[in-house]
Amino acid sequence: MLVDRSALETFANGRPLTARAYPTLGGGRVRVSADANVRLHQLDAWRMDAIFNTSRNLFPG
Repeated sequence: MLVDRSALETFANGRPLTARAYPTLGGGRVRVSADANVRLHQLDAWRMDAIFNTSRNLFPG
């Protein structure tokens, strides 16, 4: 799963799934859930480096 601001990309069973999600303030976690019996074989997590030198507001006002 790649999370980049509002873009989500998930790869499962060799297929890509993409979606847009708009986080609420203070949202700093990702949760994965399923409605059926599933088995997670591997999970690797990395923090992506920013491409901007300054922070950017997720909710421009």
